[in-house]
Amino acid sequence: MKKIKCFIFVVLLFPLVLHSQTLRPSLWIYNYVDYLQHRGVLWNLSPLEKPYTVNELMKEIGGTAADNVERKTDRKYRRLDDKNRVVDFGEWMWRFLREMPDKNQDVLLWLQSGNEYLNDEIKNQYAGKQRGTVGRRVMPWLHVYDTFVLDNRLDEMPSYLGKTQSGYASYSEQAYVLAHYKKFCLKIGRDFIRWGPGRDAALMFSDYGRPLDQISAYYVSKYFSFTFFTASLDPTHYPVVGEKIKTNLPQNRYLSAHRLEIRPWKYLYIGLGEAIIFGGPGMSYDLAYLNPVLFYHGVQLNGAVAGNTVGSISFTLMPKQNVSLYGELLVDDIQIEKSGPGDLEPNEVGYIYGANLADPFGVLGLDVYGEYTRITNRTFNGQGGPWEKWLHRNQPIGHFLGNDFDRSLTGFSYWPSPRYRCALQYEKRRRGEGRIEKAFDTPWMNTPLGQNYSEPFPTGIVEESAVFSVKATWQPVWWLRILGEGTHWDIQNLGNQNRVNDSYWEWQISVNVDMIHTWGIPH
Repeated sequence: MKKIKCFIFVVLLFPLVLHSQTLRPSLWIYNYVDYLQHRGVLWNLSPLEKPYTVNELMKEIGGTAADNVERKTDRKYRRLDDKNRVVDFGEWMWRFLREMPDKNQDVLLWLQSGNEYLNDEIKNQYAGKQRGTVGRRVMPWLHVYDTFVLDNRLDEMPSYLGKTQSGYASYSEQAYVLAHYKKFCLKIGRDFIRWGPGRDAALMFSDYGRPLDQISAYYVSKYFSFTFFTASLDPTHYPVVGEKIKTNLPQNRYLSAHRLEIRPWKYLYIGLGEAIIFGGPGMSYDLAYLNPVLFYHGVQLNGAVAGNTVGSISFTLMPKQNVSLYGELLVDDIQIEKSGPGDLEPNEVGYIYGANLADPFGVLGLDVYGEYTRITNRTFNGQGGPWEKWLHRNQPIGHFLGNDFDRSLTGFSYWPSPRYRCALQYEKRRRGEGRIEKAFDTPWMNTPLGQNYSEPFPTGIVEESAVFSVKATWQPVWWLRILGEGTHWDIQNLGNQNRVNDSYWEWQISVNVDMIHTWGIPH
């Protein structure tokens, strides 16, 4: 009890300080957030929009701990189990967060070392990703952060754009200036954006690809929030019809998006989002897409600068104790009229839905889950031109599998304490021949008048994968994580090649270390 009292005394001091550094969505602390949210805690943090800031996490973790010690209960949901599990996980997160600077003159130096050793029954290899972060609270309302990544395997990806040095590739992963005033925030620079409720992937914006260079702003309150950003993407060099390839100039590409999130009930979030990629040969930025409250689809239908718009509606809900439901519908293009052959185009949509059951049968720390994702062919592709593809530096901006696939997940994880975790998962994946990077074809235009057009899903020769994985994680202290993982792949029609099959095991062990130091600069 003395340990818990000391912990609560410390966390109740945090409202006196502000920490606005964002934490990338793949950081280990988000696993702890998910664990607690599935048990009705930390619901002031939106499960639909990330990344979180250090300040947001500290605020909610401290409030949770205070409620638990005082044995307060929600009328419908208890926020403390019989073994103080919520307090244990909150304290473990706090041990990391308290290392961040808490004074205006403090400078942050954060080194993150990720080291993996992989074996796929053919070869052994080492994969290392090293991050260095430098940050400073210049003023109470102004923050500057920069994260540099060094990766020894990034350049092996066929889609990689960039230079290498002695087998290493590097880039700035996060680099931004952030200013905040009460419930408003403005950010200029490079950072992650993740919109959506999926377990390890999102539909519209995910953290799989490279972070975006952006200008973003948001307002957040207890019952709703509004987010807007505009970003530049890598310019393309696609050939333009009627011009010689040698004379082609890069087509500048831009992205704007806005999102409204409402919270009509404590355990329900609903998000409405819209985004557009625009640009092309000779095109510059259109200030219409700098307007955060315009309906982008209407603008591109009636304006001089066309684009590829997508919209989504998402939700996450806890209808009863320890039961979480979530889903998202994404719409790229739906044909409503039937006035000509062009209206026979198949709908280009995607959706994801899933559920998580926490502590079933009274087994504390156990989560059982299931999830299904489906994205049709040509979704995220660019009918108006190849510069409208939903890609950034040759990587999908949305789901990491792109389009023309469906994916089912089922599994469980068991977390008896913050230090130990094990998990089993089975995945069934079907992937057609469609790809975002492929040319946008229009076979329905050859359909005779009066006839309908249809195509199978997934399209062409379908690659089918059955994936079974087992994982174990040991985190003896907050700054050290050791992960062991075995994955078995059983693939039919590998690479969408008929009757080309493969079956093999992959083994991985990783060691991840965080080293944080802060020091003051005299006035």
